[in-house]
Amino acid sequence: MANCQLTEEEATFYDDNGYAVVDDLFPLEELEEVDRELDRLVQEAEANGQTGIGHTGSNRNKGWLLQLGLRSEFTRRFAEDERVLDLIESIVRPGIAIYSAKLTAKMPRSTDICHWHQDNAYYNAHVLSETRMSTWDPPRGCG
Repeated sequence: MANCQLTEEEATFYDDNGYAVVDDLFPLEELEEVDRELDRLVQEAEANGQTGIGHTGSNRNKGWLLQLGLRSEFTRRFAEDERVLDLIESIVRPGIAIYSAKLTAKMPRSTDICHWHQDNAYYNAHVLSETRMSTWDPPRGCG
């Protein structure tokens, strides 16, 4: 799917609601590869005491990885993927810059609190583009 752009309907929905859902941007096999790489990076960071936020060795927000785009060549390429950049270029103006790429996983049975928009106070303009991927299982009530 080269040079994918938001349709007029998707762009209007984005303007009205602040988000748009674009199905099938990435093939399932590619998303499974991303999932494996993220699992590998989380395990590596946990082994080195570098997962979570706060001081080294913190158990707070276990599974979080900051500076995700710098953690491996794979994650750098994913953060810079032309499919996403082409898709959002019409709504992110005047240009696209990757300010932050992080994994904020809510681990099973975690009691950690995640304040998703705590960083909005210091942004001059509120433009947000996220690639959210989630595994869901309808029989378990998720989705």
